[in-house]
Amino acid sequence: MCSPSSVAARLFFAAGLSPVACGGANELTAAKRPFSGTFALQTIDNAVLPFVPLDLGDTKFVVLADTLRFSPDGTVTETNVSATTINGVGSTTRQVGQGRFVADTSVIVSWAGSGTYSYRLTADGLSVFEPVFRNTWRYRRVGV
Repeated sequence: MCSPSSVAARLFFAAGLSPVACGGANELTAAKRPFSGTFALQTIDNAVLPFVPLDLGDTKFVVLADTLRFSPDGTVTETNVSATTINGVGSTTRQVGQGRFVADTSVIVSWAGSGTYSYRLTADGLSVFEPVFRNTWRYRRVGV
């Protein structure tokens, strides 16, 4: 399994770069245990948000927020808010991505169009290594 997250893929496309992607929904198997909940991104590489994964002077990406909502039917929705500056012109974007998941000792998510990820379950949430920017994203369960 490899590929950028849906967020990283969007950031790379916005910058005119091409992320590496492989895999897809066909890598998922039947769910092994029930799983659901909402998780909000708390830190990236132990730094609180907002986080700047890419800063090339007049081209910059800032992660402002990210939420993962897992439903009992095996679907997941990611809502991401980011700020982008390209050639000195800034904008804020809210994007929503859909995927499917299975849960066992980790939560395996296949994002439509951008590959598959393995999220590690932690005591209070989830964490995932994001291979494009090479950082660890930590989410906390919310609304419990």
